[in-house]
Amino acid sequence: MVNDKIEYKLPPEDFFFTAGVDRSLCLLQTPEWLWRPQAPARISGFALSKFAQINTTITAKIEMTKGARKFTRPIEFNTVPAVLENAQFVKWAVNLGGRWLLNGAAGTRLRNRYAWRNKDEGERQTVAHFAALSGENSPVHLPERAPMPPLSVPVALELRNGFNFYHFVSETLPMLAVLEPVAHGRDVYLHYDGTPPRPFMRAFIEALFPDLAARVKFVETPARYDRVISCYNFEHFYFQSPEHVMASFNEHAPKSWAWTDRRADGAVLGTLNMNAMDVGLRLLREKARQAIEGHDFSYLPRRFWVSRENGDARSRQMKNEEAMIAALRPFGFEVVHFEHLSPLEQIAIMANADIMASYHGAGFANMLWAGPQARIIEIGTLQTATIRWGMFLPLAHASGCQYICAFADHNTRTPQRAPDYDADGLVPVAIYPPAIAALGLFVAALSGALPQDLGRRDLEQLSRMLLEAEEFAALKSLLEGQKPGKLKASPDLLRAMVRACDEEDDPEGAFVALKLLWACDKTSHGPVERLAWLSRRFELQSDLHRYLSDYEAHFPDRFTAFVGRAPWFGKVHRGEVSL
Repeated sequence: MVNDKIEYKLPPEDFFFTAGVDRSLCLLQTPEWLWRPQAPARISGFALSKFAQINTTITAKIEMTKGARKFTRPIEFNTVPAVLENAQFVKWAVNLGGRWLLNGAAGTRLRNRYAWRNKDEGERQTVAHFAALSGENSPVHLPERAPMPPLSVPVALELRNGFNFYHFVSETLPMLAVLEPVAHGRDVYLHYDGTPPRPFMRAFIEALFPDLAARVKFVETPARYDRVISCYNFEHFYFQSPEHVMASFNEHAPKSWAWTDRRADGAVLGTLNMNAMDVGLRLLREKARQAIEGHDFSYLPRRFWVSRENGDARSRQMKNEEAMIAALRPFGFEVVHFEHLSPLEQIAIMANADIMASYHGAGFANMLWAGPQARIIEIGTLQTATIRWGMFLPLAHASGCQYICAFADHNTRTPQRAPDYDADGLVPVAIYPPAIAALGLFVAALSGALPQDLGRRDLEQLSRMLLEAEEFAALKSLLEGQKPGKLKASPDLLRAMVRACDEEDDPEGAFVALKLLWACDKTSHGPVERLAWLSRRFELQSDLHRYLSDYEAHFPDRFTAFVGRAPWFGKVHRGEVSL
């Protein structure tokens, strides 16, 4: 008899399956690596609420994510084909011999729900259980290798559900990409719970896995197999194994409250999920981009806004969408609907995109196909900044695109108040005229249509947005095109100009901006110290004397420390040497 329930009240040692101890899971190949660091995508976010308090909270969330939860390099985990014995597929999870397998996104859901159901005491017991497994005396080893089963043994995978595009693209298709080499000639079962799978799932399988498609069958859970081929991802194994089995990647993690190496609590797991990706994402992306080679997709736009059909109950339409589209059209934007495009067209439009923009939703899973030249702009809310931002970060890392999040407002009767997710669910986005104007100016700058004659407030806001997005060339061009008086009156703009010049390797421009900055703001020693260094670089004797004197007059203690570190400047200041 097949069990159709997940009994969360079991103690952790009886609830969680331990790979490398129980032989119900064996690998079909020995992995060459378990994890490896990858180059990060460019990821940025800024607040565009019309309410000051909401903006303050959004900005704090962004800064916390960047400071406390961001790895220096994202971690790619390996996933390999595996043989499962006595396997039950229940809902969206896999049970092996009575215990639940921690594997990929399904394992994360299991771990989170187990914590929610068992509260503080259950969480403490779970953390202690995993600490024992990852300790020096752990019995855990790398799962053993098994011979390839006969073709009569099928392949089986779990679906999160039968309707969500994001989960299908980011979870199920990557596993299928990993399993494709061993799946030929076998039946392939994809397991769903409740709602029958939507047609797009079959369409993507036929487009990307044509040799397997005829043997792929959707099967409702629960289902049981004496023996089946699936795959195993090593992300959760990191917390179930000692360091001599799976090496630490702590050197890439932040030194903050959000990370304690190998401690399997909610904060640590949440931080890792934002910085981790599955090798299956890369394999799927490569396969998808190969599938569009040789086809003509020149009719698809390179700058586009993704809208959704009003009839979709889950689309959560954005308030003021038409006004946002109107602000983008002057820069070559067209409106597209992903649901009107074939799978290969969805892949191609993202692969060739210059700028794609839309509001928060599952369609951003298509970011996986984007090229490194693409700028992907998502309009979200404080709610998405808090609980949803991390979901899409692995897709950005896997594609290498630029992912820009503009966090606006909630479409509620009281948008100035943050909604309660437990009570209200995920609330749709609203964007109001000031934010529409700001985002329109931002896109104009990205498009090379640099706005002129902006008021100081708008210019400072646009500069902050470009600075956050690391669009230094556009920022430098924007500020160079303004009347000099605007920059002289704004220390913030001058600091932005200095940063842009530094990033664009323009020390002369930085020198000019620093002079103006020092003239209007003498509250920090940084500008005058840099002015001294640049005066030396450009061999400007009189400037060097002036700025050393200014440094000593305004910051005597710091100046003493400075000439202690760089004695040559002290000799210049005393007239002992010259340029």
